Amino acid sequence: MFGTKKLKALIWSVIISMLASCGEVSTEQKSAIELYGNAQGTTYSIIVCDEITVTKDQIDSVLNQFDNVLSTYVDNSIISRINNTDDSITIIDSTGWFERCYNLSQEVFQKSKGSFDPSIMPLVDAWGFYRKESVFPSERECDSLCALVSFQNGKLHTFEVEGSELTLRKLNKNFRLDFNAVAQGLAVDVLADFLKQKGAKNFYIELGGEIVVAGKNREGDDWRIGIDSPEQSDSVRIIDKIMNVSNKGIATSGNYRKFYLKDGVKYAHTIDPIKGTPVQHTLLSATVVSENAGLSDAWATAFMVLGKDEAVRLLHDGLDKELDVYFIYDDGNGNYAHWMSKGFEAYLAN
Repeated sequence: MFGTKKLKALIWSVIISMLASCGEVSTEQKSAIELYGNAQGTTYSIIVCDEITVTKDQIDSVLNQFDNVLSTYVDNSIISRINNTDDSITIIDSTGWFERCYNLSQEVFQKSKGSFDPSIMPLVDAWGFYRKESVFPSERECDSLCALVSFQNGKLHTFEVEGSELTLRKLNKNFRLDFNAVAQGLAVDVLADFLKQKGAKNFYIELGGEIVVAGKNREGDDWRIGIDSPEQSDSVRIIDKIMNVSNKGIATSGNYRKFYLKDGVKYAHTIDPIKGTPVQHTLLSATVVSENAGLSDAWATAFMVLGKDEAVRLLHDGLDKELDVYFIYDDGNGNYAHWMSKGFEAYLAN
Protein backbone atom coordinates (compact mmCIF):
# COMPACT_ATOMS: atom_id res chain seq x y z
CA MET A 1 0.00 0.00 0.00
CA PHE A 2 1.00 3.64 -0.22
CA GLY A 3 1.29 6.10 2.63
CA THR A 4 -1.09 9.06 2.57
CA LYS A 5 1.17 11.99 1.79
CA LYS A 6 -1.72 14.36 1.14
CA LEU A 7 -5.41 14.67 1.80
CA LYS A 8 -7.56 13.25 -0.95
CA ALA A 9 -10.29 15.86 -1.16
CA LEU A 10 -12.36 14.47 -4.03
CA ILE A 11 -15.55 13.22 -2.45
CA TRP A 12 -17.12 9.82 -2.80
CA SER A 13 -20.59 11.20 -3.36
CA VAL A 14 -19.53 11.13 -6.99
CA ILE A 15 -20.35 7.42 -6.85
CA ILE A 16 -23.87 8.13 -5.65
CA SER A 17 -24.24 10.68 -8.43
CA MET A 18 -23.10 8.23 -11.05
CA LEU A 19 -25.28 5.40 -9.84
CA ALA A 20 -28.26 7.71 -9.80
CA SER A 21 -27.50 8.62 -13.40
CA CYS A 22 -27.71 4.91 -14.22
CA GLY A 23 -31.29 4.67 -12.97
CA GLU A 24 -33.40 5.47 -16.00
CA VAL A 25 -31.76 3.97 -19.07
CA SER A 26 -32.83 2.12 -22.14
CA THR A 27 -32.95 -1.68 -22.10
CA GLU A 28 -29.78 -2.06 -24.10
CA GLN A 29 -27.89 0.10 -21.58
CA LYS A 30 -28.89 -1.72 -18.39
CA SER A 31 -25.81 -3.93 -18.12
CA ALA A 32 -22.90 -2.40 -16.23
CA ILE A 33 -19.94 -3.60 -14.23
CA GLU A 34 -19.42 -2.26 -10.72
CA LEU A 35 -16.32 -3.34 -8.82
CA TYR A 36 -15.30 -2.24 -5.33
CA GLY A 37 -12.36 -3.28 -3.20
CA ASN A 38 -9.42 -2.40 -0.97
CA ALA A 39 -5.90 -1.67 -2.15
CA GLN A 40 -2.88 0.47 -1.25
CA GLY A 41 -4.21 1.32 2.20
CA THR A 42 -7.44 2.73 0.77
CA THR A 43 -10.41 1.69 -1.39
CA TYR A 44 -11.23 1.64 -5.07
CA SER A 45 -14.44 1.95 -7.09
CA ILE A 46 -14.84 1.08 -10.76
CA ILE A 47 -17.89 1.42 -12.98
CA VAL A 48 -17.83 0.28 -16.60
CA CYS A 49 -20.73 1.10 -18.91
CA ASP A 50 -19.67 -1.31 -21.67
CA GLU A 51 -20.36 -4.98 -22.28
CA ILE A 52 -16.92 -6.36 -21.49
CA THR A 53 -15.68 -9.05 -19.15
CA VAL A 54 -13.59 -7.91 -16.20
CA THR A 55 -13.49 -9.22 -12.64
CA LYS A 56 -12.44 -7.95 -9.22
CA ASP A 57 -9.72 -10.61 -9.11
CA GLN A 58 -8.22 -9.20 -12.31
CA ILE A 59 -8.24 -5.67 -10.89
CA ASP A 60 -6.68 -6.87 -7.62
CA SER A 61 -4.01 -8.72 -9.59
CA VAL A 62 -3.04 -5.59 -11.53
CA LEU A 63 -2.84 -3.54 -8.33
CA ASN A 64 -0.80 -6.23 -6.59
CA GLN A 65 1.65 -6.26 -9.49
CA PHE A 66 1.81 -2.48 -9.33
CA ASP A 67 2.66 -2.62 -5.61
CA ASN A 68 5.48 -5.04 -6.39
CA VAL A 69 7.03 -2.28 -8.48
CA LEU A 70 6.31 1.00 -6.67
CA SER A 71 5.17 0.39 -3.09
CA THR A 72 7.60 1.12 -0.27
CA TYR A 73 5.41 -1.10 1.92
CA VAL A 74 6.38 -4.20 -0.08
CA ASP A 75 9.81 -5.31 1.11
CA ASN A 76 10.92 -6.79 -2.20
CA SER A 77 9.35 -4.22 -4.52
CA ILE A 78 11.60 -2.51 -7.04
CA ILE A 79 11.51 0.79 -5.15
CA SER A 80 12.22 -0.92 -1.81
CA ARG A 81 15.20 -2.74 -3.29
CA ILE A 82 16.51 0.57 -4.63
CA ASN A 83 16.03 2.30 -1.28
CA ASN A 84 17.74 -0.51 0.61
CA THR A 85 20.93 -0.47 -1.46
CA ASP A 86 23.88 1.81 -0.61
CA ASP A 87 25.46 1.96 -4.04
CA SER A 88 24.07 0.84 -7.39
CA ILE A 89 21.49 -1.69 -8.49
CA THR A 90 20.27 -3.10 -11.77
CA ILE A 91 16.74 -4.48 -11.88
CA ILE A 92 14.48 -5.90 -14.57
CA ASP A 93 11.05 -4.25 -14.78
CA SER A 94 9.02 -5.96 -17.47
CA THR A 95 5.98 -3.75 -16.73
CA GLY A 96 7.73 -0.47 -17.53
CA TRP A 97 5.86 1.16 -14.66
CA PHE A 98 8.92 2.26 -12.69
CA GLU A 99 10.41 4.05 -15.69
CA ARG A 100 7.02 5.61 -16.44
CA CYS A 101 6.71 6.86 -12.87
CA TYR A 102 10.29 8.10 -12.80
CA ASN A 103 9.98 10.02 -16.08
CA LEU A 104 6.66 11.59 -15.12
CA SER A 105 8.16 12.63 -11.78
CA GLN A 106 11.21 14.12 -13.48
CA GLU A 107 8.95 16.17 -15.72
CA VAL A 108 7.02 17.67 -12.80
CA PHE A 109 10.20 18.07 -10.72
CA GLN A 110 11.79 20.15 -13.48
CA LYS A 111 8.72 22.23 -14.33
CA SER A 112 7.88 22.90 -10.66
CA LYS A 113 11.50 23.92 -10.01
CA GLY A 114 11.90 21.26 -7.36
CA SER A 115 8.65 21.83 -5.48
CA PHE A 116 7.66 18.27 -6.38
CA ASP A 117 10.50 15.98 -5.32
CA PRO A 118 10.17 12.20 -4.82
CA SER A 119 13.49 12.07 -2.96
CA ILE A 120 11.84 13.81 0.02
CA MET A 121 11.72 10.67 2.19
CA PRO A 122 14.49 11.75 4.64
CA LEU A 123 12.46 14.87 5.48
CA VAL A 124 9.19 12.95 5.77
CA ASP A 125 10.83 10.54 8.20
CA ALA A 126 12.36 13.38 10.20
CA TRP A 127 9.07 15.21 10.73
CA GLY A 128 7.28 11.97 11.60
CA PHE A 129 3.83 13.17 10.57
CA TYR A 130 2.82 9.63 9.67
CA ARG A 131 3.87 8.08 12.94
CA LYS A 132 1.80 8.26 16.11
CA GLU A 133 3.99 11.02 17.53
CA SER A 134 5.19 13.92 15.43
CA VAL A 135 8.77 15.14 15.63
CA PHE A 136 9.81 18.74 15.08
CA PRO A 137 13.43 18.86 13.89
CA SER A 138 15.49 21.99 14.42
CA GLU A 139 16.33 24.43 11.63
CA ARG A 140 19.87 23.08 11.61
CA GLU A 141 18.62 19.49 11.27
CA CYS A 142 16.32 20.50 8.39
CA ASP A 143 19.19 22.21 6.58
CA SER A 144 21.28 19.06 6.99
CA LEU A 145 18.51 16.83 5.68
CA CYS A 146 17.89 19.07 2.67
CA ALA A 147 21.36 18.10 1.46
CA LEU A 148 19.99 14.56 1.07
CA VAL A 149 17.03 15.68 -1.05
CA SER A 150 17.25 16.27 -4.79
CA PHE A 151 15.62 14.37 -7.63
CA GLN A 152 17.99 15.90 -10.18
CA ASN A 153 19.47 13.03 -12.20
CA GLY A 154 23.23 13.27 -11.75
CA LYS A 155 23.27 15.07 -8.39
CA LEU A 156 22.53 12.46 -5.71
CA HIS A 157 21.83 9.62 -8.14
CA THR A 158 21.98 8.55 -11.76
CA PHE A 159 19.27 6.60 -13.53
CA GLU A 160 19.52 4.77 -16.84
CA VAL A 161 17.19 2.47 -18.75
CA GLU A 162 18.03 -0.05 -21.44
CA GLY A 163 15.00 -2.00 -22.55
CA SER A 164 13.43 -3.44 -19.40
CA GLU A 165 16.70 -3.12 -17.46
CA LEU A 166 16.86 -0.29 -14.92
CA THR A 167 20.12 0.88 -13.37
CA LEU A 168 20.13 3.35 -10.48
CA ARG A 169 23.42 4.40 -8.93
CA LYS A 170 23.48 6.29 -5.66
CA LEU A 171 25.99 9.13 -5.44
CA ASN A 172 24.93 9.50 -1.82
CA LYS A 173 24.03 6.30 0.01
CA ASN A 174 21.23 8.10 1.91
CA PHE A 175 19.32 8.92 -1.28
CA ARG A 176 15.85 7.35 -1.10
CA LEU A 177 12.74 7.56 -3.23
CA ASP A 178 9.11 7.97 -2.23
CA PHE A 179 6.64 8.11 -5.13
CA ASN A 180 3.57 8.27 -2.88
CA ALA A 181 2.56 11.66 -4.28
CA VAL A 182 2.31 10.30 -7.83
CA ALA A 183 2.10 6.51 -7.75
CA GLN A 184 -1.54 6.24 -6.73
CA GLY A 185 -2.56 8.42 -9.64
CA LEU A 186 -0.37 6.33 -11.92
CA ALA A 187 -2.04 3.17 -10.57
CA VAL A 188 -5.39 4.56 -11.75
CA ASP A 189 -3.87 5.21 -15.19
CA VAL A 190 -2.59 1.63 -15.28
CA LEU A 191 -6.09 0.36 -14.45
CA ALA A 192 -7.49 2.57 -17.21
CA ASP A 193 -5.01 1.05 -19.66
CA PHE A 194 -6.11 -2.41 -18.54
CA LEU A 195 -9.80 -1.63 -19.08
CA LYS A 196 -9.10 -0.16 -22.51
CA GLN A 197 -7.25 -3.33 -23.47
CA LYS A 198 -10.41 -5.22 -22.48
CA GLY A 199 -12.41 -3.04 -24.84
CA ALA A 200 -13.88 -0.55 -22.35
CA LYS A 201 -14.60 2.95 -23.65
CA ASN A 202 -16.97 4.33 -20.99
CA PHE A 203 -15.78 4.00 -17.42
CA TYR A 204 -14.99 5.60 -14.09
CA ILE A 205 -12.06 4.55 -11.86
CA GLU A 206 -11.39 5.95 -8.40
CA LEU A 207 -8.58 4.83 -6.12
CA GLY A 208 -7.97 6.72 -2.89
CA GLY A 209 -9.43 9.89 -4.41
CA GLU A 210 -7.52 9.77 -7.70
CA ILE A 211 -9.87 9.48 -10.68
CA VAL A 212 -9.89 8.65 -14.37
CA VAL A 213 -13.09 9.04 -16.36
CA ALA A 214 -13.57 7.98 -19.98
CA GLY A 215 -16.46 8.26 -22.41
CA LYS A 216 -19.95 8.75 -21.00
CA ASN A 217 -22.04 7.57 -18.08
CA ARG A 218 -25.16 5.42 -18.44
CA GLU A 219 -27.25 8.39 -19.52
CA GLY A 220 -24.80 9.30 -22.24
CA ASP A 221 -23.56 12.37 -20.35
CA ASP A 222 -20.14 13.35 -19.06
CA TRP A 223 -19.28 11.99 -15.62
CA ARG A 224 -20.18 14.20 -12.65
CA ILE A 225 -17.38 14.67 -10.11
CA GLY A 226 -17.82 16.49 -6.81
CA ILE A 227 -15.11 18.49 -5.02
CA ASP A 228 -15.22 18.84 -1.25
CA SER A 229 -15.52 22.17 0.46
CA PRO A 230 -13.08 22.68 3.35
CA GLU A 231 -16.15 23.57 5.41
CA GLN A 232 -17.13 20.14 6.70
CA SER A 233 -18.57 18.55 9.81
CA ASP A 234 -18.60 14.99 11.12
CA SER A 235 -22.13 14.41 9.82
CA VAL A 236 -22.34 16.61 6.72
CA ARG A 237 -20.20 16.76 3.60
CA ILE A 238 -20.47 19.96 1.62
CA ILE A 239 -19.78 19.97 -2.09
CA ASP A 240 -17.91 23.04 -3.24
CA LYS A 241 -18.17 22.42 -6.98
CA ILE A 242 -19.51 19.76 -9.35
CA MET A 243 -17.62 19.03 -12.54
CA ASN A 244 -18.86 17.51 -15.80
CA VAL A 245 -15.82 15.80 -17.26
CA SER A 246 -14.74 13.00 -19.58
CA ASN A 247 -11.47 11.46 -20.81
CA LYS A 248 -9.39 13.06 -18.09
CA GLY A 249 -7.42 12.26 -14.94
CA ILE A 250 -8.33 14.17 -11.78
CA ALA A 251 -6.61 14.60 -8.41
CA THR A 252 -7.06 16.87 -5.42
CA SER A 253 -4.64 17.59 -2.58
CA GLY A 254 -5.42 19.58 0.54
CA ASN A 255 -4.11 20.56 3.95
CA TYR A 256 -7.26 21.60 5.76
CA ARG A 257 -7.79 18.29 7.61
CA LYS A 258 -4.27 16.89 8.03
CA PHE A 259 -2.09 18.96 10.35
CA TYR A 260 -0.50 19.09 13.79
CA LEU A 261 -0.72 21.87 16.36
CA LYS A 262 2.28 22.74 18.53
CA ASP A 263 2.57 25.85 20.70
CA GLY A 264 -0.40 27.34 18.88
CA VAL A 265 1.19 26.86 15.45
CA LYS A 266 -0.49 24.72 12.79
CA TYR A 267 1.90 22.45 10.85
CA ALA A 268 0.55 21.15 7.54
CA HIS A 269 1.40 17.64 6.38
CA THR A 270 2.83 18.95 3.11
CA ILE A 271 6.58 19.41 3.39
CA ASP A 272 8.50 21.84 1.20
CA PRO A 273 11.42 19.79 -0.18
CA ILE A 274 13.48 22.93 -0.76
CA LYS A 275 13.08 24.53 2.68
CA GLY A 276 12.75 21.23 4.54
CA THR A 277 9.76 22.42 6.59
CA PRO A 278 5.96 22.12 6.40
CA VAL A 279 4.40 24.68 4.09
CA GLN A 280 2.95 27.88 5.54
CA HIS A 281 0.59 29.57 3.10
CA THR A 282 -3.11 30.18 2.42
CA LEU A 283 -3.77 27.45 -0.18
CA LEU A 284 -6.18 24.88 1.27
CA SER A 285 -6.74 22.55 -1.67
CA ALA A 286 -5.71 22.13 -5.29
CA THR A 287 -7.72 20.18 -7.85
CA VAL A 288 -5.93 19.35 -11.09
CA VAL A 289 -7.40 17.97 -14.31
CA SER A 290 -5.07 16.70 -17.03
CA GLU A 291 -4.65 13.93 -19.58
CA ASN A 292 -3.88 11.35 -16.88
CA ALA A 293 -4.25 10.87 -13.15
CA GLY A 294 -0.55 10.45 -12.46
CA LEU A 295 0.24 13.89 -13.85
CA SER A 296 -2.69 15.44 -11.98
CA ASP A 297 -1.61 13.71 -8.76
CA ALA A 298 1.95 15.02 -8.96
CA TRP A 299 0.92 18.57 -9.81
CA ALA A 300 -1.70 18.71 -7.06
CA THR A 301 1.13 18.03 -4.61
CA ALA A 302 3.46 20.52 -6.28
CA PHE A 303 0.84 23.27 -6.06
CA MET A 304 0.27 22.57 -2.37
CA VAL A 305 3.99 23.15 -1.87
CA LEU A 306 4.12 26.27 -4.03
CA GLY A 307 1.06 28.00 -2.58
CA LYS A 308 -1.58 29.91 -4.52
CA ASP A 309 0.41 32.91 -5.71
CA GLU A 310 3.42 30.96 -6.98
CA ALA A 311 1.16 28.31 -8.51
CA VAL A 312 -0.90 30.91 -10.40
CA ARG A 313 2.30 32.55 -11.64
CA LEU A 314 3.54 29.21 -12.95
CA LEU A 315 0.22 28.50 -14.66
CA HIS A 316 0.22 31.90 -16.34
CA ASP A 317 3.71 31.17 -17.63
CA GLY A 318 2.24 28.45 -19.86
CA LEU A 319 1.44 25.51 -17.63
CA ASP A 320 -2.29 26.22 -18.02
CA LYS A 321 -2.02 24.86 -21.56
CA GLU A 322 -1.71 21.32 -20.17
CA LEU A 323 -3.45 21.60 -16.78
CA ASP A 324 -6.88 22.80 -15.68
CA VAL A 325 -6.77 23.87 -12.05
CA TYR A 326 -9.10 24.87 -9.23
CA PHE A 327 -7.80 26.32 -5.94
CA ILE A 328 -9.55 26.91 -2.62
CA TYR A 329 -7.65 29.25 -0.31
CA ASP A 330 -7.97 31.40 2.79
CA ASP A 331 -8.50 35.06 1.86
CA GLY A 332 -6.68 36.23 4.98
CA ASN A 333 -9.86 37.04 6.87
CA GLY A 334 -10.85 33.48 7.67
CA ASN A 335 -13.06 33.13 4.60
CA TYR A 336 -12.79 30.62 1.77
CA ALA A 337 -11.94 32.05 -1.64
CA HIS A 338 -11.58 30.38 -5.03
CA TRP A 339 -9.41 30.68 -8.11
CA MET A 340 -9.67 28.65 -11.30
CA SER A 341 -7.82 28.54 -14.57
CA LYS A 342 -9.76 29.43 -17.68
CA GLY A 343 -9.80 25.82 -18.87
CA PHE A 344 -11.39 24.64 -15.64
CA GLU A 345 -14.49 26.78 -16.18
CA ALA A 346 -15.63 24.45 -18.99
CA TYR A 347 -16.11 21.57 -16.52
CA LEU A 348 -18.47 23.35 -14.14
CA ALA A 349 -21.99 21.94 -14.02
CA ASN A 350 -24.81 24.33 -14.78
